[in-house]
Parts: sequence; structure tokens; C-alpha cells
Amino acid sequence: MNFTSRNISLKRLALLAIFVAVCVVVRLTFNWIPNFTAVTSLLLLICFYFGLLDSLIVANIMLIATGIYLGMGYWVVGQMLAYSVVLVVYFFLMKVQPLRGLIPQMLIAFVCGLVYGFIISLFIVFILRISNFWAYYLTGLPFDLTHATGNFLFMLVLKKPIERLRKRVS
Repeated sequence: MNFTSRNISLKRLALLAIFVAVCVVVRLTFNWIPNFTAVTSLLLLICFYFGLLDSLIVANIMLIATGIYLGMGYWVVGQMLAYSVVLVVYFFLMKVQPLRGLIPQMLIAFVCGLVYGFIISLFIVFILRISNFWAYYLTGLPFDLTHATGNFLFMLVLKKPIERLRKRVS
């Protein structure tokens, strides 16, 4: 996909809409298991195969769409911030050739789950003016580990199908 042009092709717009729809359905489907979802892995793979801008667009529209269904509040802004940071860091990590394989990406996806949780915790502590960050963060660490484990497993399952999709779209 070419990001130098301001014109967006119908093909790219349709692909982004499909990615948003898939991410919304996946997030709502796994909503009953706290923090265990394929959304982060999907966003990382969209970033890897389609680019940072596409992944940021999909992440933020998906968060607004699911926020309408699950509940909209200040935490959605924190989620947008956390996903943006995670996707930007992942984008630059993927510039390093040895990190582009399946196993390194699975490990990075695991770490991304932990980083996401850390950023959300910082945001919540700041917004709610909680006095002890570490107590708050450590209380949520099991949820972050669930998120990280889900990322690890879903990266294993989703990498090849998204790679094949990228080849078909090109």
C-alpha cells in the first residue's frame, strides 16, 4: 500500500473496513474471557503486513465501535493510547530482520500484551489519581499475563493466514 498519496483506493478502504469488522467481531466474541483475545495479534499482523497507518486506523475505529457496544468512557482513550504505542514500537522492531520470524514475533506479541497493560495502568492511575501505581499494576498483572499469553498463541495461529491474505491483496 502506498502512503505517499493522499488518495485512498477503494480496495484499501474495503480492506480496512473488513479488518475493522473482523477485529470488532473477534473482540466481542472473546469478551467473556477477560483480556484473552486475538485483536492485539491481528493488529500487530496488520502492522507487519499492511503498515503502521493501516493498523492505527483499524485499532482506533475498532475501539470506538466496540466502545459503543461494551461501554464508552475515559478508558477507551487509554486503550487508543496503549495500542498506538504498542503498534509504533512493534513497527520499528519489525525493521530488524532477525525479529521478523514466527518465534520472535510470538515472543514480541507476548511482551506487547504486557506493555499494553502497563500503559493502561499508567493511564488509569493518572486519570483516577491513584496514589500507589505498583499496587494497582500488580493487581492487574494476571490480566496482563492472560493478554500476553493470548497474543502469543494467536500470533502462532494467525500469522500464516494474514501472510497469505497479504499476498492475495498485493
